[in-house]
Amino acid sequence: YSQGIVLCDRAAVDSVVNPVKTTLLSNRAMCYLKDLKTLDKCIEDCTSGLALGPSDVTLRNKLLFRRAKAAFLSSNLPDNSKSSNSADQLQDAAKDLLQVINTDPNNKDASQLLKTVRAQYKTQQANASTPVSKALQQLKASDEPKKKLHQIKLLLGMFDNDLKNAAMELGRIGGVSTLLETIQNNQQLVSFDEKSKQFEPKLTVLTIQCLSQASSHPPFVREYMVNHQQDLGDLIDSESMDADAVVLGMAVLVRIILHADRDPFDQEISGKTLLDYDVIIHVIKQATARSNFANKNQRNVVIRGVLDLISTWTAGLDRETNIRQSLGPGIVDPTLPAPKSKMEIHAFTPQQLAAHRRRESDRKDRDGAWAFE
Repeated sequence: YSQGIVLCDRAAVDSVVNPVKTTLLSNRAMCYLKDLKTLDKCIEDCTSGLALGPSDVTLRNKLLFRRAKAAFLSSNLPDNSKSSNSADQLQDAAKDLLQVINTDPNNKDASQLLKTVRAQYKTQQANASTPVSKALQQLKASDEPKKKLHQIKLLLGMFDNDLKNAAMELGRIGGVSTLLETIQNNQQLVSFDEKSKQFEPKLTVLTIQCLSQASSHPPFVREYMVNHQQDLGDLIDSESMDADAVVLGMAVLVRIILHADRDPFDQEISGKTLLDYDVIIHVIKQATARSNFANKNQRNVVIRGVLDLISTWTAGLDRETNIRQSLGPGIVDPTLPAPKSKMEIHAFTPQQLAAHRRRESDRKDRDGAWAFE
């Protein structure tokens, strides 16, 4: 398709070439739509195709629908931290879909997508006024570390009151990126000679604590923290981070190790992991080698944090026990299979018993292998 578009650009007769080029752009946009990383290119191709003024209504509707779907998918990307941008994308999608329906009222795909877009926009507008959303908005809008610290304390209070819902909302509205950026910006205020008057040491520590507390909810880790392992590792590696911040950063990494991987009940046990081993190894090496801490006690605290990280990562057959102990009171992870009692195992049919023993054996083999990788 790309080669065909280049040839069309070289041709001189627009009236002959434009219909062909529009079709090629539409087809390439369809390909881009299949990959979340190329949604922007899909929107560009659809916009370029529509700019050529296609007279074929069916072709025009295809371009509008694909652009609308790409905008809708873009609004749902995990790192789409700008809620205003997401709202604009949903509005653009709705406009394109309405144009499709105006010329093709029986287009079920367009009608269904429009219904979904409107529902999400309504939910998004409602979420914009929630305490978590307001705290993040104030956090991003303020330039004063003390005001930022106040918003972080509010978030910690929300996690204490309702960890599950507050953590998942934080992830949905791009809060992980905002918190990581807050830490990075605060650490940049530390000068080489002495700490800047604007630097707020508690802001870094409590912001990392926010991430740690949210990461005690397993689904939050799998949906919103797994893709930020490198970002977290870079922060822990920063020379400007004090001992408390480094230890808390490693605690977040420990929670990622505990909750990133789960075994779907309807699938066989596999050796695949979502953990970034390179990041974990680098953090262990750098934290162990750090020598710029104020005193021996701080170095000892960091070493204990490193040992905790290593023991969690190499838990082996104790992995599931460690996961259960980390959940805390009142926290239930439905993706973690409940241990079978002797009575339940005794009630199994021969086929069920064989399947249970095979799965347990596979899990132990996998956990043991992970411990020595």
